[in-house]
Amino acid sequence: GLSGIEKKRIYNNIVSLSQNQTILIVDHHKNFLSVAKKVFALGNGGGKNSGNIINTADYLKSQDIIFLKPITNVSEEKYIVINNDVYSYKGVNIKIVMNSLNIIIGKSGIGKSTLLREYLKQFFENYQYVSQKNLLGNKNSCVATLLNINNKIFEMFSDKFGKDKKFFSNLTGSKNVCRHCSGAGYIEIGAEYSNSVKICCNECRGTGFGIVLQKYKIGAKSIFDIWGMTIDEFILYCQEYNVKLINILLQAQSLLLGHLCIGQSSVTLSGGENIRIKVLKSANSSAEIIGIDEPFRGLNSTEISVLLSFFRDISKNNKTIIVADHEEDSFVSFDKVISLENIDDFLVEKCIK
Repeated sequence: GLSGIEKKRIYNNIVSLSQNQTILIVDHHKNFLSVAKKVFALGNGGGKNSGNIINTADYLKSQDIIFLKPITNVSEEKYIVINNDVYSYKGVNIKIVMNSLNIIIGKSGIGKSTLLREYLKQFFENYQYVSQKNLLGNKNSCVATLLNINNKIFEMFSDKFGKDKKFFSNLTGSKNVCRHCSGAGYIEIGAEYSNSVKICCNECRGTGFGIVLQKYKIGAKSIFDIWGMTIDEFILYCQEYNVKLINILLQAQSLLLGHLCIGQSSVTLSGGENIRIKVLKSANSSAEIIGIDEPFRGLNSTEISVLLSFFRDISKNNKTIIVADHEEDSFVSFDKVISLENIDDFLVEKCIK
């Protein structure tokens, strides 16, 4: 989340600390590789495939990605001129390229998030903002609810066994929700808002379902089994038993989210997983203009490349993507780069590409 100059200052400070301290850094940037005495690479993927020390040279080679200029015919430019006080700003004067990829750059605190969150919604009618914040939800929220496939899974069992879909639900108030954890899949020990501890519910194996549902099976799989499947595994299952869910699952897989479990609690998702799910939800919304705040934060080069390809596919469906980010390697892959500066409290373009 830092611009070029800020990154350099942080880098210099950390290198200085390492003269008298042992420093352990978790990061994806190349800055530290030349000075690090030891580099660990973890893999081979995420979720069930993670946690192993893998060959560092092989991993670094896989991240040696060259970001390319887009081969597209840039469409119309739209002037965005707003005279309105927001926080300490008086307005905006920039232009973006419609139905294409735009990126807004500039030092931290210049107003990129304010532009995306506050100003663009004043200008565009069909606009959606994707923030840096983690996805919100109650204690029962999981990957299935975030992807809006939980009800479709309940309906699959409902149609098969001729019962109301609430019979197969783990949502609060449902008939067969786990009585022990009330559908959360975990027991929380400790006062609310304190350093509480979450322990997997043994009664429901972390699924939130009542044990009676274990006997209802489709293709030898109960809803308990499905909640423990990864998206990759569930895609194979759905090809035979529920093709209606394939599209959204394939989209998630294309964003390298195939390792996530269907019933995985939303509070366990990383920042990179959060932003990719939010981007996926926005892509499937009716919004024609999508503003995305730092989508590349916490992602490695492979993941950034995949996300860029996804943005490009979205723009082909007459959607305009406006990203604010600091990952300099990615700038070349955008149709328009807007370097933002503050002149007399107006947010304006410093240079135009």
